[in-house]
Amino acid sequence: MAKRSGHTDDRSQRLQQLVEDCLRRVVAGETVLVDEITAANPDLMPELAAELRDVERIAQAKRAANLNETAPACETTQPTGSEPAAVAPRGSPG
Repeated sequence: MAKRSGHTDDRSQRLQQLVEDCLRRVVAGETVLVDEITAANPDLMPELAAELRDVERIAQAKRAANLNETAPACETTQPTGSEPAAVAPRGSPG
């Protein structure tokens, strides 16, 4: 049974490391392709997909904050859709 616990700890640690790496990359402005990450780590599913959705929300908030910082105070800005996504959602061409 101890072997099973070690496997669970290793899995949790790998999941945490992957998510932290993705978060670092998003904060640095890189694009993170969810499909590639989940396809390369099927043993971490479905938890990995759930965690990457949280990373995607953080990326969206970061983009929104960046828009607010650069927008003139008297104008409202609307995303044009031309900005690249920091996290490409599952099924998107990237």
